[in-house]
This record gives sequence, C-alpha cells and structure tokens, in this order.
Amino acid sequence: YARALADARARNVPLVVEARALRAAGDVLGAKTAVDEAIHHGEGLPEAVRPRGVLKAARTLRDELDREAKGQPVGPAKAAPGK
Repeated sequence: YARALADARARNVPLVVEARALRAAGDVLGAKTAVDEAIHHGEGLPEAVRPRGVLKAARTLRDELDREAKGQPVGPAKAAPGK
C-alpha cells in the first residue's frame, strides 16, 4: 500500500514536466490536458501524501495556460517606473 501511494505521488512531477514541454513546443491544448491530469491525480490522493508543492505549480501553470489562450500577458505584472 505504501509503495502504491509513493508511486501515485511521484506520478505528478512527470505530468507537470510534460505539460511544460508541450507548452514550450507550442501545444497549449496538450499542455492543458497534461496539467489537468496532474491536478486531478494529485487531488485524488489522500491528504497526507498529496504533493502540495507540485499541485501549486500545476495550478499556476494551468492559470498561465488559460491566460495565454486568452491572449493575456503571462508572468508577474511589471510595476510602473517610479518618479
């Protein structure tokens, strides 16, 4: 059982890496599919073994992909230059 949980938890990192690679290759739909699978899989794990950091990164990537699809800028907003 413990081995199965460890394997399930470790599955999220490759999915997020795959999503980033697909995004870099210009495949936004494929990236969204991979990141959605990572989020769904991670949220399905018991709370004690849920990969919180990976899920946070996956959600951030998903938000960026949504903004890209809408033509909005991605990344932190730049502050206006001071006086």
